[in-house]
Amino acid sequence: MKNKANIFLSLILIFLLSGFVQGQDCSNFCVWPGDVNNNGVANHYDVLPLGLAQGATGPFRADANVDWSAKEAENWADFFPVNGANFKHADSNGDGFADEFDIFPIGDNFGQQNDLFTGAQEGNNLIGPDLTAQLDQTTYTDGQTITIDIFLGG
Repeated sequence: MKNKANIFLSLILIFLLSGFVQGQDCSNFCVWPGDVNNNGVANHYDVLPLGLAQGATGPFRADANVDWSAKEAENWADFFPVNGANFKHADSNGDGFADEFDIFPIGDNFGQQNDLFTGAQEGNNLIGPDLTAQLDQTTYTDGQTITIDIFLGG
């Protein structure tokens, strides 16, 4: 009986340590600087969620550098309405504020992908009708007024 308990505890220890040695899959719990919408990639789709979170505050990160790696972060009070990601992801620079300075890590890490991410990477598609824009002409001159028709659905 004692031998089975030792084997069981050894297996648990190996399982736990293997996660730390190989890198934890903390795509849902850690912040990757620049991946504001927490979809596994830093790109232009992260700018709108950053705007939605502007002014939010929460705990700062102990590891506040902006290199492309997982950063442990405590949850903030608010969540994004579309995908449910916590506002902590908007704090790309880790200072405890979602503000204009958090746009720089998006640019610094643009195109980087989180290889540990287990969710849907496309994650950039909003549910609902398409939003399109149509310009009134194809060329313009400096200072000219332009008209853009915006269509929701259809």
